[in-house]
Amino acid sequence: TRYVDEDLNRCYLLSELADDSKATENKERKRAREVDAKLGPKGVPEPRCDLVIDLHNTTAATDVALMMAPDDDFAHELAHHLMSLDKGVRIVNWNTQAD
Repeated sequence: TRYVDEDLNRCYLLSELADDSKATENKERKRAREVDAKLGPKGVPEPRCDLVIDLHNTTAATDVALMMAPDDDFAHELAHHLMSLDKGVRIVNWNTQAD
């Protein structure tokens, strides 16, 4: 599930993942910790995976929006390659201030 009690995507802040008191607060926080344990953990120099692709649909007329951290060089390189193949691809940099 992605949204029963709160938006799963909002449960991946380092402060949320590190707060043990929130670990079993709801389904989304529990799932975020499970995903972080398998793929990360977030914030370590050598995570278990190099890239995570999280696919979503939307009702907005955005064509293909690739959302990524502004300092993720590999993601931007991949995005620019995809943009060369499809002019509808757009890059959206997310705000990294909260993390």
